[in-house]
This record gives sequence, structure tokens and C-alpha cells, in this order.
Amino acid sequence: MVTIGITWSVAVCWKLTIVGLTTAPFLYAITPGFEHISGKWEGRSNDKAEIACAIFAETFENVRTMRALTLEGYFRKKYARATQEAFKVGVRREAYSGVFFGLTDSGIQFVTALIFYHGAILAASGQFQVGDILTAFSLLIFSMSNANGVSVYMNRHLSI
Repeated sequence: MVTIGITWSVAVCWKLTIVGLTTAPFLYAITPGFEHISGKWEGRSNDKAEIACAIFAETFENVRTMRALTLEGYFRKKYARATQEAFKVGVRREAYSGVFFGLTDSGIQFVTALIFYHGAILAASGQFQVGDILTAFSLLIFSMSNANGVSVYMNRHLSI
């Protein structure tokens, strides 16, 4: 489907197709980048959360011993440190993952704006008819957004 759309777009308005195709590596590079960064930080976040849960479970499993030896303050501080560390990792995770998620999610809108701008320049210069430009525009946007969506799901399923 993508091949047919791009081929048809080349036949109708080749200059606009070239501009659209130059953005494809950007779209396809940020998707695996997001998956890699997200997976890496998710693992770190899960490790810290498991440590905090283990401390919590340890505290309640030994509640009688803890009270008999008056260790409430020790376990409270230990749990507070673990949850604080998990929170810090979670904030860093969202900062790094958020940038790549934003790029992945909004990448097609940036490409659309670029293609629309270049199409306007081609229409204003009279090199191509407006109908041909709009046809190529539609074909490129649908082809690239469809291929980008498929690559997101393919990367997820291949990493499982």
C-alpha cells in the first residue's frame, strides 16, 4: 500500500514526493529510539519500585519484632529513602521518555506542515497544478502515517 501510494505520488508531483520522502528517515528513527529509551527507563523504574515494595513487605511481615525492638523509625526512614529513590527515577524516566514520545506522536504533524509549505510554494510558482499537488499531498500523508503507525506496533511486538 505504501509503495503504491509513493509511486502514484511520484507520477503526479515528483518534487513534493522527494520532500516527503526525505522526512521518512526521521520518522522511522525516532520510533525505535522511543522504544529503546522507554524500555530502559521502565526497567530502572520497576527495579526501584520492587525495592520499595520489598521494604514495605519486610516491615509488615516482622511487625511484632519491629515493635518489640522499637525499630519503627529505622524502617520508616528505610522505606522513605526507597520511595524517594523510586520517585526520582520515575521523574527522570518521564523526562526522557516524554521527549521521545512527543517526537514520535507529533512527527507526522511536522512532516505534514513541511509538505504543505512546499506544496504551497510549488502551487504559487505554477510548476504543478493544484489538484496534482493535493493528490500527492494526500497520498504522501496517508502512506507515511500508515507506515509510521505500523512501525510503532512492529517494534513493540518484536521486542516482546
